[in-house]
Amino acid sequence: MKKALIIVGVILVLLISAMIAIPYLFRDQIIQFVKDDANKNIIATLDFDDMELSFFRQFPRLTLTLDRPRLINLAPFAGDTLLSLQQFHATINLGSLWGDEGLEVNSVILDHPRVLLKALKDGSVNWDIARPAPLGQPADSAATSGGVNVALQQYAITGGLLRYSDEASGQQVELRGLNHEGSGDFRQSQFTLATRTDIENILVQSGAVTYLNHAAMSAKIDLDIDSEQSSVRLKENEIRLNRLGLNFDGSIAQEGENTRINLSFDAPEADFKDVLSMIPYIYQKDFEQLKAAGKINLKGVVNGLYSENQVPAFDIAFAVKDGNFQYTDLPTPVEQVQLDLQLENPGKTADHTVIHLKNLHLEILNEPLDARALVTHPASDPLLDLSLKGRLSLDQIKNVFPLQEGVDISGKAVTDFQLKGRMSAIEQNQVDRFSTGGTLAFSNVAYAAPDLPEKVNIRSANLAFSPQKASLSNFSAVIGKSDLQAAGILENIFGYLFHDQSIKGTLNLQSNFFDLNPWLAGESEPLTAVELPGNIEFLLAADMKKVLFDNLTLNNVKSNLLLRDKKLNLTSLEANLLGGQLQTSGSYVYLPPKKPEIFFDARIAQFNIPDLFQNFLTVRQFAPIAGNLNGIMNGQLSFNTEVDEKNLMPNWQKFFSQGNLQIPKANLNDAAPFNKLAETLKINELHNPALNNLNPKYTIKDGRFHLQPMTFTVDQYQIYATGSNGIDKSLDYTMKVQVPAAKLNQSANAAISKLLKQDLNPLTDEAVIIDVKITGLYDKPQIATSFSDVVKKATDPLKVAAQQEAEKQKALLEKQAEEALAKQKAELEKQKKESEDKLKDKLKDLLKKKK
Repeated sequence: MKKALIIVGVILVLLISAMIAIPYLFRDQIIQFVKDDANKNIIATLDFDDMELSFFRQFPRLTLTLDRPRLINLAPFAGDTLLSLQQFHATINLGSLWGDEGLEVNSVILDHPRVLLKALKDGSVNWDIARPAPLGQPADSAATSGGVNVALQQYAITGGLLRYSDEASGQQVELRGLNHEGSGDFRQSQFTLATRTDIENILVQSGAVTYLNHAAMSAKIDLDIDSEQSSVRLKENEIRLNRLGLNFDGSIAQEGENTRINLSFDAPEADFKDVLSMIPYIYQKDFEQLKAAGKINLKGVVNGLYSENQVPAFDIAFAVKDGNFQYTDLPTPVEQVQLDLQLENPGKTADHTVIHLKNLHLEILNEPLDARALVTHPASDPLLDLSLKGRLSLDQIKNVFPLQEGVDISGKAVTDFQLKGRMSAIEQNQVDRFSTGGTLAFSNVAYAAPDLPEKVNIRSANLAFSPQKASLSNFSAVIGKSDLQAAGILENIFGYLFHDQSIKGTLNLQSNFFDLNPWLAGESEPLTAVELPGNIEFLLAADMKKVLFDNLTLNNVKSNLLLRDKKLNLTSLEANLLGGQLQTSGSYVYLPPKKPEIFFDARIAQFNIPDLFQNFLTVRQFAPIAGNLNGIMNGQLSFNTEVDEKNLMPNWQKFFSQGNLQIPKANLNDAAPFNKLAETLKINELHNPALNNLNPKYTIKDGRFHLQPMTFTVDQYQIYATGSNGIDKSLDYTMKVQVPAAKLNQSANAAISKLLKQDLNPLTDEAVIIDVKITGLYDKPQIATSFSDVVKKATDPLKVAAQQEAEKQKALLEKQAEEALAKQKAELEKQKKESEDKLKDKLKDLLKKKK
């Protein structure tokens, strides 16, 4: 007996040891199975962090666990993650390791999968990763030649995310919090598959239209599956979307390459509140506080063959009769809701589908709103027949729907709009075949919200629609303390909305006073570069008496802005600011992967230099001496620069500018380089000097401000200067200072005598020229001086030197700028001429009416 127990114990130890050892013995073999099968069957990269094998979780089956598995796409989606999971669990029939049928998988669990499906405009999709079968080999031959043999009995998805986006249509579907499980014996040809599904959040969008948002779904569906007949029949099922419950009945079967569908559905227990739960805004806003009544009818039938060229017949009807709803804590109900919507197809092609909104009617305080719509031939050439008519007291919106705290709206809106015609008429610009008409009018509209810095009051606004255009007239608004009047035209609206054609428009703005600062003060994040649309051509003309922008006050502002071909052109701007006048043109363009670029060409007159330094970053960066100048400035200048796409700040190393300035009179106060020079040469007149008739020419490039050679006078001292300073405030200037003998006082005589190494007292009408080198930093300059010459007529040598150096600098610095500047100016002149002509034509009638 004792011997028998020992034998049994030894056997148990051996079995347990085998259960522990076998997973490790076959670890490499199973990993190879997984990777080989993936490489044979998919065009993508399968990877995972770690793998675990265990007998003890699902004995006698082997449990396979993969940590963080992911599928990485290849071109044209190279680097995109198609699928990723926290963990993948599968149970495997151990006996299949020695068989010829392949690795038999009995159950699968996907833990927190992320599935990201993409479709490009050219039709490419990132989920098409199945590797084509070799020539002459059936596509399903892999199942009989090793690989993975799916013999599921149960499967599950926990905490899943599924996202689908289509670039061509603008459609997006997102399922968050997806939990799904199913059980059934897939090894049998006939079996029942029991499924349960819960989705926490569903988003369905198409372009700018949101059909579902934050919608929840739960479903319990049992299916009778017959793999021999390739058919599925619905058994007991219960599907609920938000509050709306649906029942389905019928079957789906494969017939060759076609699919036969025989389904029907209805909502026998649904009420009007359940239907309202399908409206995203209502469902997300205190839905439990909503009371509703009314009769509904929702049912549908789908019956027939589905193939590449055919859709099954279907008839879906949805009706609401005598509906009403009201939030319990709000005073105003929505009443007399009537809806009659039908979608049908006789069972031919998708183009035979008819969408008919026969009637939509509702009333708020006896003010009606009516709509109807008919859409036919949706696939080939949609025929649209739409109408909307009604009036609405905007004051009642807050009494009907719960609004965000701080939101207030009031006023009146009246519309009577009709549209009828085929989309081909829009596409071919055949306006005579497309009927559009009607109006939309607003009066005394006031709107305030927490995210708006000031309340907006629209006193009046009229929109008139025709097949050719939409016209805005009689627009008058007050925004805070600002006033605004506008008139404009939009052309080819429907071609833009439905066929990606270009939309064209003009807008004329007028204002007596407009304060931009409240709208700038709330900006917590930096401005970022935007790639402008290529299918919009828009001209904005503004005439504003006074505009506040940051610390600037602009008076008599007149400007034209033209957006075309992804480029924004400021074709002309005139304004009074900084005590003077500004005339400028410019452009902005951003065409990734290139950096955004900005160009400006400007004329300034009577600008106050201290204000210029205080308000313009470029001046502070490259002309620190302007912070010590007190006077006025005139001139012409231009600049061109790349800007950072994240904050629109210039790339100072690639900033290019050149200008020709005139400073009739200025005082230089407490400028460190001049103070240091005055101290070195012992010439008091160079300390805080008064300057007259300065004509500096400059070029900025490679992060440095280059001053072209210039001469000027301080008291009786002639000075020649040239050189550069950097954005880092470093100095590299050369000067020649002409000192008349008559100005050689005792201290100056002594300082200059050391340079000349001779007594200067005998000099009478001569002058001494001193070479000066200024380096170091602007606030901590370093001065080096040396003797240059003693001359009888000192003015001439300085002029000659200045002329020679000017020619040299001109050849070196100006040549490279001339071509680029000429090109920019030519383009701006062309844009300006075109915009002015267009503005005259488009606004001619509107301005006449206004007068």
